[in-house]
Amino acid sequence: MPAKLKKEIAQQHEEYKIKLMKLYHNSDENIMFVQVKQLIRMLEDMRVLAQSTSKWEQWSDKFQKEVKKIDERRGENFVDTFPELARLYK
Repeated sequence: MPAKLKKEIAQQHEEYKIKLMKLYHNSDENIMFVQVKQLIRMLEDMRVLAQSTSKWEQWSDKFQKEVKKIDERRGENFVDTFPELARLYK
């Protein structure tokens, strides 16, 4: 993965993580805690993979499959939610 894209992903990850942590701490619903925690963990995994050398190619299919499962369960769409990361979900 190009270094520029890795840097963008790392920066976006931090921004999303901050937003999600605020949501996590301000939520009253237990199911929301679990979903937000899972998303934070996935974003962290994605950041680590993106920064590693050539591992993204090995793990991108797994990432896409897991995101698809979560999207189906929640009735959402990763690309609509995170359009700037859409190029990772092809």
